[in-house]
Amino acid sequence: MTQSDLLAQLRLLTGDLTEGVAGPDELQNLRRRLAASLQSAPAPPVSPAAPGATDECLEPRLLLAIAESAQERVPQGSILTLVRRETPLASPLLSVGASSPFAGHSPARVFGAFADALQ
Repeated sequence: MTQSDLLAQLRLLTGDLTEGVAGPDELQNLRRRLAASLQSAPAPPVSPAAPGATDECLEPRLLLAIAESAQERVPQGSILTLVRRETPLASPLLSVGASSPFAGHSPARVFGAFADALQ
């Protein structure tokens, strides 16, 4: 993935996040680890109007995360999964018996809690 692809992906995935209660270092750690994980991934198409695109301070922070990601060691076979907590909707249309795709998995590292525009 090229640097411009990484920048676009980081902006799309984390551009709308703010520090919340986690602090600026934790958000930068997430971005660095995410950039390291995306290095070997194929570049998916990105919307040109990604969240956070209007924040003039965001791009330097994302570029720093990309530069720092070269030193980040991602264990072989590890997977970084981004999960945004959402307010559950009470709906009879949703299956009560549907299992979680994360059932039985235990995270090795958790980043956050961050805030976004909805919070």
